[in-house]
Amino acid sequence: MQQMPGIPTLLVTVKCKQLEKVRRWAAHFVKRDYRSMTSVSSLISQLGWQTLSDRRRNSRLSLTYKSLHGLAGISTSSFRRSSKPTCSADGDTFCVLSSRTDPYKYSFCPRTIFDWNALPASVKSRPSIHSFRCDTFQLDQLHLTTLRSRQ
Repeated sequence: MQQMPGIPTLLVTVKCKQLEKVRRWAAHFVKRDYRSMTSVSSLISQLGWQTLSDRRRNSRLSLTYKSLHGLAGISTSSFRRSSKPTCSADGDTFCVLSSRTDPYKYSFCPRTIFDWNALPASVKSRPSIHSFRCDTFQLDQLHLTTLRSRQ
């Protein structure tokens, strides 16, 4: 969950753990496999479900995509485009906003800019929001596959 000013980190952690328990129970329910020895992680993998943090990140990235392409009535004036020519910087790279406090560091703009800059240029330049969402989902699946192969 995204941290907001005034919400203690412990409360956010507890709520995330509660939601994860619901997701794990739902995997048993959907697959109709209630055995205690069944690996819930493999059930979730078979279902292709994303984690809460992945879904929230993809939602933020989708909203940013919509804003940059005029599909949402949200101003991106707080996003400064990077003026330094670097190997990894393309036309859609933004300056990372520095922050001294956690509530601001984990707010929408700094987190989204960091995640947006990490996307490949081919994903950022997709012609439609649908293709953008499909590509971000595929990146998540590729990332999960890479993590599993390292274990």
